[in-house]
Amino acid sequence: MVTWTEVRDAEARLRADRKHANELIGLLDVIEDGTTSADVRLAAVQACRSLFESWALAGDLELRPAGEAEAGEEEGASGGALVAYRAWLLRAYRRFAAGLRSLLSSPKPPLALRLAALDSLMVLASLEARHARQG
Repeated sequence: MVTWTEVRDAEARLRADRKHANELIGLLDVIEDGTTSADVRLAAVQACRSLFESWALAGDLELRPAGEAEAGEEEGASGGALVAYRAWLLRAYRRFAAGLRSLLSSPKPPLALRLAALDSLMVLASLEARHARQG
């Protein structure tokens, strides 16, 4: 079972170095796992929101409409490691957004977790709107 401290440690490693990128999958799994405690899932939601927001602002996460994503992902095979990483990160971002929507649509999670999901979706919508204006 994952603990709150492990979530925070994973967030710190992800923020420090890209080589820990696969730990993001573990955080997304925690968010989606209904058997994990609410406080740990809440920590994972907050960590992922913070990470995706900082990656978007730094330019590592390129938010773009869904139709453009397929073209970018095809380019990833021939465009080098950075392009492939960005395509992977975009897929992880979309998985995160889907997980947040799932938390909102289910009556099972505690209110605090559902509110964090709503707040996170609002932050992501704001990020996407800023990127749409820039692009």
